[in-house]
Amino acid sequence: MKLDAHYAPAFAGIAEAYSASIALGFLKPEEALGKAKTAAEKALVIDDGLAEAHQALGGSRLLIEWDLVGGERELKRALSINPNLSGAQILTGYYLQLVGRLPESLAMIRSAAALDPLSPVTAADLASAYYYVRQYDEAKAANERVLELDPAFVMSLFVDGQALERQGKYAEAITRCLDAVKVAGRDPGIIAVLGYAYASAGQRSEALKIARELEARWQKQHFSPSTIALLYVGLKDREQAFRWMETAFRERDAQLLWFKVDPQLDPVREDPRFANLMRRMGLGG
Repeated sequence: MKLDAHYAPAFAGIAEAYSASIALGFLKPEEALGKAKTAAEKALVIDDGLAEAHQALGGSRLLIEWDLVGGERELKRALSINPNLSGAQILTGYYLQLVGRLPESLAMIRSAAALDPLSPVTAADLASAYYYVRQYDEAKAANERVLELDPAFVMSLFVDGQALERQGKYAEAITRCLDAVKVAGRDPGIIAVLGYAYASAGQRSEALKIARELEARWQKQHFSPSTIALLYVGLKDREQAFRWMETAFRERDAQLLWFKVDPQLDPVREDPRFANLMRRMGLGG
């Protein structure tokens, strides 16, 4: 940046870094959204033909601003410039998930995985895509391919835990989540899914301990409030679940977007409050 203030890829990379930090819950939108947009727009001013810059702006609009139309437009532009840009394919896959076009999303993310076969992150995205279409065995197989190369890859352990819980394999799900905790520590997202698995297994006291831990940490540390909402769904405490969903909505928590398709939200999907929340997010009923 100091060497060349007109190097568009650097600005695109900065935009993606800010957007990822917001989407993962490390930064609040009000702390970094403006910086992400400014960097992406600067990249486009320098070079409107840079696919990565359109990808960065598309990701910001989709995941941070919840602007599905604007996000899709930028991602289409990115792929029109470079059809083999795997990051834009992944983000387009996310868009397709959020609008309910799950088979198309799976096909798009498969394409991205084929373009970038050595990326464990892309492989984990593929496992998640299988999970969202409820092809749990395929999700497990995709995760296993990653874990053979890197047994400590947290994303794969995490998604594997979710898929195993949905299959009713609660003991295995708990083990997978505990494996993830060994690697990543008591990451809020991981222990929330662990708590969900405990609740499904009938170990309610263990799940409640995690809920209390997360609520106490929330007072001092910023992380995705959707994680707490998810755990309360597992505990079948709808009032607390929707209270935390509303907190996530107010914070524009990107993780809340995936409640639209996450099978672990099935216990509350028929509740009118859920449909209302999805509509307010621009995701339909």
